[in-house]
Amino acid sequence: MRILITLTLALVIANLNAQLTDLLPLEARNAIIWYADLEEGTLDDWDDAQSVHPGGEIFRTGGEDTEIVADNRFAHSGKFSARASITNAYRAENGDKGIKLRRWADDAINEGGNPLPTEGYYSSFLYIPHIYNPTKEVSWNTDDEGYWNIFDFGTINALGETETIWAVNARHDASTNKMYLFLQSDHNDDQVQIASSALSVPVNKWMHLETYYKCSDIGVNNGSISVWQDGQQLFEVNNVVTTIDNKMISWSVGNTTDHIEGESVEGRASIYIDDSMISSKAIHPFLEASVALPLELVSFDVYNSGQDVEVKWSTTNESNIKFYKLQRRHESEAEFYEFRTLRANNNDASINNYDVLDLDTKKVGLNYYRLKVLDNDGQEYYSDLQSITIKGGNLSGIRTFPNPVQNEIYIEGLNDDEEMVFINVFDVFGKLMISKTELTRLKSEVNLSDLTPGTYFMQVSKGLNRYAKKIVKL
Repeated sequence: MRILITLTLALVIANLNAQLTDLLPLEARNAIIWYADLEEGTLDDWDDAQSVHPGGEIFRTGGEDTEIVADNRFAHSGKFSARASITNAYRAENGDKGIKLRRWADDAINEGGNPLPTEGYYSSFLYIPHIYNPTKEVSWNTDDEGYWNIFDFGTINALGETETIWAVNARHDASTNKMYLFLQSDHNDDQVQIASSALSVPVNKWMHLETYYKCSDIGVNNGSISVWQDGQQLFEVNNVVTTIDNKMISWSVGNTTDHIEGESVEGRASIYIDDSMISSKAIHPFLEASVALPLELVSFDVYNSGQDVEVKWSTTNESNIKFYKLQRRHESEAEFYEFRTLRANNNDASINNYDVLDLDTKKVGLNYYRLKVLDNDGQEYYSDLQSITIKGGNLSGIRTFPNPVQNEIYIEGLNDDEEMVFINVFDVFGKLMISKTELTRLKSEVNLSDLTPGTYFMQVSKGLNRYAKKIVKL
């Protein structure tokens, strides 16, 4: 699938450190009822922390297994976003782990705040750093197949408790190894929708999620809810219950589930939230303008290659491009580091393939990569991010053979301790093809005879040590 690189409004914002509202037209700015830019470096925009009767809160389920902070590592605009992180959300054994940034008024109540409108638009920019999988197994005896809650709308009762009416959740599709949104309500029969389009949730880039919500009247199913992802409508549901007994509604954005995978530790997940707003008009139509770069990015991937990282990308329709500059940033760093420059092929009649090894010593943890593209007119553009986790320790003496391989591939040079060895083989799309676990010391082997010919990536883990190798199946 070809991906057209675009210089979007979000990218312009990131380069200028401007606020989203600074770049919206007057018509859009005048429609904003409430806005959280987080540029004070706090979360006060959400919870009105200094107010006696706030118009919002930061709701946490899971105690020390949750963390919500203003973070300056990622921002859609300005310098700060909110990072909502959970841990220990494992197989539904520990209950819900979650954080919800919630509003029920446009300002603190004691400062003249008004309840949320009976009809309005609610949007946030979200940055998801991993492909997460909340799918549960039947043997765990849970009441659902798995969910990851991102948006929800509820009512506030007399005790100040919130009851969810509609939720926008994410699910994982094993066949594509991607996430998709679905809309769910326990207060409306047969109103669970799964996104039928091929629009997956993007990873390592900012996504704009916007919802139109119209409250229903008492005893009448005349409410409405619609959802857009990056300007594309996913859902439109009319004539449904959206509130109960005309109670005050609330809107939440966050990170909640009782099981999730996708990071090196099961049960851990993070989401970054920025430029959240409530408005009387849809915001997404004002965000669609983009300037296309004169090439198409067919693919852009990063892979473990022993102790190094391999960066590969392919383009077509390439013209007027001068250089590609490869940049890397560790999760603890604020700026990108430029480690390699390549002159563009500028062959617009065929596929251009680029392959670079990052041989620098890299910090343990999450590392982000991107392409900086310079054209002959002096313009600069950036690709979306790709990420890879550098583990602590390496199996530096390991040897895999034969490679290319027809059937059995052998692994030698494992350390002398008798420990569990985990061997996973993935295809080029990240789909797990083979998984093997055994108690061993110095060597092991894997049978690849059932795989179709092609390129695969083998990951070997023993204790804290990690090894990855690209292999070719004949």
